[in-house]
Amino acid sequence: MRTYKNKDELKSEIHKSFEKYISEFDDIPESLKDTSVEEVDRTPAENLAYQVGWTTLVLKWEEDERKGLQAKTPSNEFKWNQLGDLYQWFNDTYAHLSLREPKRVLVNKKLKIVTAFYSRNPLISLMRDKIVLQLQLIMPGSVSMTLCRKCSISSLDEATACTCSLSLPVTR
Repeated sequence: MRTYKNKDELKSEIHKSFEKYISEFDDIPESLKDTSVEEVDRTPAENLAYQVGWTTLVLKWEEDERKGLQAKTPSNEFKWNQLGDLYQWFNDTYAHLSLREPKRVLVNKKLKIVTAFYSRNPLISLMRDKIVLQLQLIMPGSVSMTLCRKCSISSLDEATACTCSLSLPVTR
């Protein structure tokens, strides 16, 4: 397993890998979301459903541990010897959605994962806002974001310069 020098290197790798993965769906028309391709074992819709399902579980495990609960892996409903049934549940739950919806969900979950990872850092508010603004540039209208009331932040550079803690949640 690869190791990282620090949190920033890991965060950069998460962002790079996520961008590479999510961009693979940019040119797939909605009419082909349920079409199988010989080289790939899942349709585009199933592939996104798989990723949304697993990221949802990872965040649930993190939340349970934060609450002092024992995380039930892989989930409360499925055991490790039932992965086929779990994957089918992912498909039943998410694959019927348009391609845009699971992409939006993944963007938000990526933000939650990175935020949870940095939650002990005193600069988390600034970093969270920078990440949200980056995600907004990638997928406008798909992410809730926090804007500074005082500085009227509208770009990544402005978010980097802002050190205020006055924020207002908005959705664009």
